[in-house]
Amino acid sequence: MPSKISPIYQLKISLDHTRPSIWRRFLVPAIMPLGRLHEVIQVVMGWTNSHLHQFLIGSQAYGDPALDIDEELGYLNEWNVRLKQVATEAGKRFTYQYDFGDSWDHTIVLEKMLPPDPQMRHPICQEGARACPPEDVGGVHGYTRFLKAICNPKDEEHEEYLVWAGGAFNPDAFDLQSINRRLRKLKKRDTLDVEDWGYQPEYLEPVQPAPSPDVAWLGEFSRQYQSIVNALPLRRDMLIFLQYLQANRVTGTQSTGNLPLKAGQAICALLTKPIPFGAAIGERVYKAQSTSEIWPLFFLHILASSAGLVEGGPARRWRVTELGEMFLQTPEGVQIWLLFYTWWTQLNWGIAASYAPEDFPTQHLRPVALQHLLNLPLERPLPFDLFADQLIAAAHLVWPAGDAENQRNILHGLIESIVAEPLRDFGVLELTAGPHPILGADFSVVSALKLTAIGHEMLSRLGEQDPSPR
Repeated sequence: MPSKISPIYQLKISLDHTRPSIWRRFLVPAIMPLGRLHEVIQVVMGWTNSHLHQFLIGSQAYGDPALDIDEELGYLNEWNVRLKQVATEAGKRFTYQYDFGDSWDHTIVLEKMLPPDPQMRHPICQEGARACPPEDVGGVHGYTRFLKAICNPKDEEHEEYLVWAGGAFNPDAFDLQSINRRLRKLKKRDTLDVEDWGYQPEYLEPVQPAPSPDVAWLGEFSRQYQSIVNALPLRRDMLIFLQYLQANRVTGTQSTGNLPLKAGQAICALLTKPIPFGAAIGERVYKAQSTSEIWPLFFLHILASSAGLVEGGPARRWRVTELGEMFLQTPEGVQIWLLFYTWWTQLNWGIAASYAPEDFPTQHLRPVALQHLLNLPLERPLPFDLFADQLIAAAHLVWPAGDAENQRNILHGLIESIVAEPLRDFGVLELTAGPHPILGADFSVVSALKLTAIGHEMLSRLGEQDPSPR
């Protein structure tokens, strides 16, 4: 509901150094916290909330302190400061910075201070111009290069940029109705729940219910494959993850509910195979700006949340649930079966891909992949390219841009990241890696895969419970 007592602020936000200008005009209540304004800006501009941000007002920076891992940025908590406290008169200007690597600076101007209007729902975008640049394009200079390449079919990077952008890109596009639809979906802070944090699972239609536990099968399964399951890093890492949340107070970030960076860094150091909290490119190390960027950690968090082992959310403590406490005490085979079943039935596999359209048909892919996997020869290696080609053909997968060979390479990469690699983590597949055909030995790709005995057992059990036609 709208506020009946708060004035309405008419704001204009412009992306600095863009010509012609990329801008939006929108209305928000004056009592809106800056943290909420950040969420609104992400929608009206068209960003994806994938990077750090801050407001610069005078000499003070405002942001989410949970994301200031080294306490170097000196944030004041953006959720404790309301817009009316920092913008007190028309004409007030301040800066919103997004993605400190690409350095997207925005200028915000308070154009008008309007009287309260009980009939107006906030926020609302009134008008704007031009499309938001793609994420990670390299800032204003990179965006300029991107536009030149996609507008010139003869440019050597033309096809690559089109594929990277997911197809045709119109820099003049501006969809006011779409922006306001997304603004209407923003929930009030007091109604946020676990499904509102960094990733919302894709539940199947109809949702495939968890089967009644077959105690006899689970017992035999656990005994037969105990040594294999005990050695799986994913299961052991899940125990580490849950035990860390038991022993430490971990509160979700105010904006997305993801783990704060300090907790993420600590967990990464404890994993079976400790992983760096960032990426090294040349001689420079780029720190992670969100725990969602560290896939092994994010994978654990997603699995635990979707399986009901933990609960939490934005500005809420992440706790191990009663089911999570039981999980820690159950036999190892039961643990891996629950995690595998959750991945197969409750999650959008697209989260495992570094590039994929939001509507990538993972739900349609599931039953086809199940049949395809069950037809694999047991414990016998199969060339990955053959496996991927057959699965792509059976599932009728297509990529919207690029020539045939480029499309095939992209789809092979997706099959590797959303099917083969997660199933390796559950012990379903064993993968053999080889040097990248173009980039050489410094970069590896899957060259062969093999269905394991435990994998065949779990897939067969899944097939018995899968209502999907095959």
